[in-house]
Amino acid sequence: MATKMAGQLTVQEQAQIVARYEVWNSVVAVQRWWRVVKGRNATIRQEIIKNCHSILLTVWCIMTATRVIGPYLLRDTMNAEIYLQMLEDYLWPMESGRENIDELVFMHDDVPPHFAPSVRASLDQKFPGRLAGTTRTSRMACKKSRSHAM
Repeated sequence: MATKMAGQLTVQEQAQIVARYEVWNSVVAVQRWWRVVKGRNATIRQEIIKNCHSILLTVWCIMTATRVIGPYLLRDTMNAEIYLQMLEDYLWPMESGRENIDELVFMHDDVPPHFAPSVRASLDQKFPGRLAGTTRTSRMACKKSRSHAM
């Protein structure tokens, strides 16, 4: 039975383990998934699953038509609390003084931290009616103002 060690995992495997552990919050569920993906004799130890997130580094940035804002480096997995703190402490101070701030559309994908109630409330306050993503309401907002996406 082949057991994977942390140093033997690729970055992609580590990211997949972290994502599944965060969603399922179950070592057993991740171990079962690992056997499905890698073969029924494959095993991965509990401490590897729980410690994969400490190995990863998240790099976040915003790309606009004219510049890149960031990078914002994070040595942990992004969650709603960290995402909101990053928006308030890092993004808003840089962007709030823009001349066309009332015309900007904030576009993001549908990862869970982006749609936590606290994050949605803050984004709705900063960008009322100007959030774009992949949800139906976000797509409608995007159609209204495509030319000034942030």
